[in-house]
Amino acid sequence: MARSAFVGLLLVLSAPAAAFLGTTFRAKSAVRPNTIAPLELFGGGGKSGEKKQGGMGAMMDQFKQVQELTKRAKAMQDELAAARLDGKSSDGSVSFVVTGSCAPVSAEISEELMGQGADAVGKGLCEALVSAHTEGKTMMATKMQEMYSGLNLNPEQMAQIGM
Repeated sequence: MARSAFVGLLLVLSAPAAAFLGTTFRAKSAVRPNTIAPLELFGGGGKSGEKKQGGMGAMMDQFKQVQELTKRAKAMQDELAAARLDGKSSDGSVSFVVTGSCAPVSAEISEELMGQGADAVGKGLCEALVSAHTEGKTMMATKMQEMYSGLNLNPEQMAQIGM
């Protein structure tokens, strides 16, 4: 009786010890009531014709979303590269043109400002550049929101992409 109690204790504590004593260890599978039916590889498993997403089915939907997002991103990049945004200094003596992706295109400085010296020219260029850059960032943010709209992203995903 002591040996059977000891063997029972070993069975509970470790399977390798039970194997050492020559007894077999068999774990019983627990059956939980009201469990969710396992999903098949490509979905299915639903009752009465409802469609459930399985491992590969959900991954294929995500892959399609990534493909759509890639197309939208390429179109957005092309649109931003073609756009021209004009930034001006506060007095209008400097004009700075950038693309929608904030790449500089041209700068125009009035003759009057050129006569005021390098400091005045530098200040005017900085004001115009900041103005153009701010406009470009605003345009990019708007385009990004348009690009991600309709993808049914949850709030966590939206936060990850900065929206």
